[in-house]
Amino acid sequence: MLHLDNGHFVVSGLVGGGELGVYDAQGKWLRAVGRPGQGPGEFRRQLDLATVAGDTFEVFDRFNLRATKATSAGEFLGSFRTPEAANGLIAMGRDRWLVLETPGSAAVRDSLFVLVDDSGAVVRAFGASSPALADLDAWTAARGRDGDLFTASVWHYEIYHWTNRGKLEETFLRHAPWFPDAQVVTPRRLDRMFGELPPVDYLEHIAVDDRGRLWTFSLIPDPDWTPGPTHFTSPAWTRHTFDTMVEVVDVRDPVRARVVASRRFDSVVAPICGRDLLLYRLIETAVGDTRAEILAPRVTVAGHTPETDRN
Repeated sequence: MLHLDNGHFVVSGLVGGGELGVYDAQGKWLRAVGRPGQGPGEFRRQLDLATVAGDTFEVFDRFNLRATKATSAGEFLGSFRTPEAANGLIAMGRDRWLVLETPGSAAVRDSLFVLVDDSGAVVRAFGASSPALADLDAWTAARGRDGDLFTASVWHYEIYHWTNRGKLEETFLRHAPWFPDAQVVTPRRLDRMFGELPPVDYLEHIAVDDRGRLWTFSLIPDPDWTPGPTHFTSPAWTRHTFDTMVEVVDVRDPVRARVVASRRFDSVVAPICGRDLLLYRLIETAVGDTRAEILAPRVTVAGHTPETDRN
């Protein structure tokens, strides 16, 4: 989901796939953008969204391996082909895009991160994958306030800070009691999730707020988890399977990086892409409809020293 400068919300993941939903600031349906298919202005499933400016945004279509620029009015402004190993897209400004890659033979120069321009041409590639994880080596990323970049391994609470030239500046290691440092991730372990074993901890999203603080969103097992379906079935299933631990990390002083606020949610909570940091979660109404609930987070600091990070 993303929040545009004109106040509209754009939602991917509609039932059936192949299109986006545009809603006004009050959540009223306005229109659908796109249609199922592989041609211009057509999409398949697993669509990622990134804001550009005004009412313009970019749609990354994983199955079509294409990034398409569009407006909330339904106008299509162009597209470019993404690398074959692409599994995510981050807006970096000045018509530059960061492509997150899945390691393997199709990866550009065997790198995790690839900076491309508006035509899809590679500007630079950087970031080495972990041989131990192979194609399970998944990452998330967020653009900093000054064109810099934060990346994180989803299986380990490790944050990497890069310059806009792809140089690694700092590494932040978070030692949290609810996120094991030595978490072992294997295909067999993932195959047995939900049906036999609880989900593994997963650092799903990171975001940077207007003060330069880093927000992290980790999916952790619900304390009342019980074996059940092996895939998403409803918001109720998600709520009884996952909690979300949200932490705000002050990384502006790398030597004294620390957690300044945290909250555990009894549901899956994720950031909305946009200028202002908003969050959303899916809820199910009494009649079975699925709705997105928009949250506006505020950081309050209690009268005690918060838990600190070690670098």
